[in-house]
Order: sequence, then structure tokens, then C-alpha cells
Amino acid sequence: MYDLFINIINELNIAMSKRIFIGLTEAAGYCNNLMRGFKQLGLKCSFIDLSKNFYEFGNEDSINNRKFSIKLFFKPYLHRLINKKTSSSIIRISKILRSLLKFFLFLWVIFKFDIFIFSCNSTFLNFYDLPILSFFKKKIIYLSLGSDSRPQYLNGTALNELLVIKDYNSGDKKKYYKNLDKFIKSISIKKKTIKRIEKYADVLVNHPTSGYFHERPFVLVLALGLPFDVSVNSQNRKKRNYFKNGSNSDVKVRIVHAPSQPISKGTPQIREAIKNLKKKGYVIDFIEIIGKPHHFVLEMLKDCDFVIDALYSDSPLGMLGVEAAFFGKPTVASGYYSKFIKNDIPEEYIPYSFYCNPEDIEDLIEKLIVNKSLRLSVGRKAKEFIRHHSSPEEVAKRFLRLVEGEIPSKWVYDPMKISYIYGEGFPKNKLKDVLCDIINRGGIEALQLHDKRFLEKKFLQFTKS
Repeated sequence: MYDLFINIINELNIAMSKRIFIGLTEAAGYCNNLMRGFKQLGLKCSFIDLSKNFYEFGNEDSINNRKFSIKLFFKPYLHRLINKKTSSSIIRISKILRSLLKFFLFLWVIFKFDIFIFSCNSTFLNFYDLPILSFFKKKIIYLSLGSDSRPQYLNGTALNELLVIKDYNSGDKKKYYKNLDKFIKSISIKKKTIKRIEKYADVLVNHPTSGYFHERPFVLVLALGLPFDVSVNSQNRKKRNYFKNGSNSDVKVRIVHAPSQPISKGTPQIREAIKNLKKKGYVIDFIEIIGKPHHFVLEMLKDCDFVIDALYSDSPLGMLGVEAAFFGKPTVASGYYSKFIKNDIPEEYIPYSFYCNPEDIEDLIEKLIVNKSLRLSVGRKAKEFIRHHSSPEEVAKRFLRLVEGEIPSKWVYDPMKISYIYGEGFPKNKLKDVLCDIINRGGIEALQLHDKRFLEKKFLQFTKS
């Protein structure tokens, strides 16, 4: 009895020493679900989201934390004014108030929490908070989930914002850049940001296709898992099959596509592929969801046949695919990284999906329309994988191993091994042209890969091929 009592006391002490803070930016529901996982383990955890969270990711737990959100203080007033393009003085006042709020928030959390998990390069005090947290012996984990750490020249959204194509009456097309010099400077700033984070963070979490600026090894985000869970009641669904023109069936194959950034997700090309398949005679219910709240997307996922995620994806399964897998729905994603992923990620951590080269996506979509058993089989495997590997509680347990320093070697990735150079959200041929112009303007140094000469050489060879 005495030993049992001592064990209980020890467990309580351990739990009390693991007060976890997550912030300050949400990314596709990852942080909300991670918080849920820690709470399922009986640990004290708070997630404070200071981002706009336009898609309303979250649950009843995160809503309680929104009382700390800047949106609550400023959305009814300053955000509305800023959206109306008011004077720069109003914007400055908003920034000052935002900084003050973050400062006082930092004073509160530094004495309340022991473990800090920052997402998307977020910070209270422009990274000056990191040495303070380090001084007070706080554990710091930085979680990167894509564009926050990926070089801008490999980020389709950033490249599409930079590059403008003018189509003149003569039919000639000419490209120009909004501000190439500013773009090159932003690459240098991002490298310095990552370097500062590396100086103070105890653990880094990232994906190989986003980790170019790291000089320290990082933990693979796919090894930890993409947490997702939602309480839903499965409804009886009418069985539906594909059919071609002339069939007596009146039921369509339902495909969901929900891009956060339609251009970089390849939405125009995906629309064209669906159009071509319809011309072949397939009757498809193609549901395109843009700018809708997260709960609406989940409702659409429940009753679809499969999901098309993105055309130029650097991951076989993003959070949309994880959510689809929860309902037993398979995901189609394509990207140049599909030929490289097994060189970087242990196979046991690669989630089930249909991941192909961009040129093959139309054929793959057609294959899934025709082959219902294949859809169902991969959907079941994806659901099983997510149930075991991506439950919030299991992902939270893996994060605790990072805190305790019990990190398996197969979780760790050395950024010096990166060999993939085609980025995400952008076609190869256009990427080659932009890289040429960046290097011509700023030299190879503009890529900020001076610690990775092999990659520098590979990029040069690509631009000259």
C-alpha cells in the first residue's frame, strides 16, 4: 500500500511539472488537437491562438482559450477599420496594442507553464522571449508545418504572389516581378529567423521539404503524427457507384476538393482534369470548397467517395487528408516529392493515400472513379493508420518523449541529407525560370544554402538543364 501511495505521489508530481503551453498560431487544427491530446493524458495544457483562424478550426476547449485572442479585443474595431484601408496611424496603434497584449501575456505564461510548444515561427516578443525562456529553464519545442520554414523560392503561394504574367494583345506573354529585390531580402530574413530559433529551441519539428534552412537535425513531423479526432455519429449512407452516359443509374461519384490556396494547390488544373473525365462520360459530383468554415468541410467529407488534395503537394497526406481518412475516405495528392519521400521518411510513418506525379493525376482520378473496391480498401487502411498513429492522445505521448529526451533515432532527420529541390505549389518549368532570375539577381547566395553546397550545386544544375 505504501509503495502504491508513493507511486501515485510521484505520478502527480510529474504531471504537475508538465504544464504545457501551445501557441501562438493555429495550422489546420493541429494545435487544437494536440492540446486535446495532452488533456486526454490528464496534463494541464493551454493553447492560445493569436492568428485570425479564418476557417474556425477548434473545439469547445479552444473556445475557452480565445478569451486571450487578439481577435476578441480588436476584431470589432481595429480590424474592421484596417480592412477599410484607414490611415497608417490606426495601423500603428493596432500594432502597438497588439505588442502590449503579447508582452503582458508573456509575463503571465512564463510563470504558469514549463513546456512551450510554438507553432509556425510564432513568438511573443519577436524572438527576444526565447533567451528569457531558456534562462528560466523552460523546455522549448518549435513545430514547423510548411510555409513558415520553407524557403520562399520553393513556396508556391509566395511565388504566385511574386510572379505576374502579362498577356499582350499580340499573344506574347511576358513575366515580371512585383519586387524581386524585396523577395530576395525576405529569404535572408527567414534564414536568420530559423537560425535564431535553432539557437534556443530544445527540439525542432519539421518536414524534409521545409527544412532547408535548418543546420541542426530535426524531428520528423510525420513520425509524431498529424493529430485529429472528432466526435461524430456515423449516418447510414446510400451506396453509390460510378456510371457513364447511357447507364440507368442516377448516382454520381462524389469528389471533394477544399483548397486553402486554389492557385498553389493546382485547382485550375484539377478542374480541367475533372472536365476531361466528364467528357469521357463519367458523371461526377465535384464539390469545390473555398473559404468555408472547418465544420462545413467536415460535413462534406463524411459523404464523399474520395478527396483531391493538391496538384503540387510535398506530402502524401495533409490535414485535409487526415480528416478524410478519419471518415474512411481516401485522398488523391500529387507532387514531385512522391518519387523522393521514401528516401527521407521511414515507410511506417508514411500515411496511406494515392500519391503520384502531377502529370499522372487525371489517370489516377479516373482509376478511382472506376475502381470502387480500391477506394474502399485504401480508405480503410488510411482510417486504421490515422486511428493508431494520429489520435491526439498518441501524438501527445510522442511530444512528451521529446520533452523527456527519449527521441528514437528513426524520428530524427539530418537536413544535410535533403536532395529534393522542386518545392510545393508550383510547376517545375515555371520554378526553373524564377530560380534563374533569383540567382542572376542575387547570386547563388540568395538561396541561403551556404551550409549545403551539394544543394547549391543541384539548384544550379537544375536552372541550367
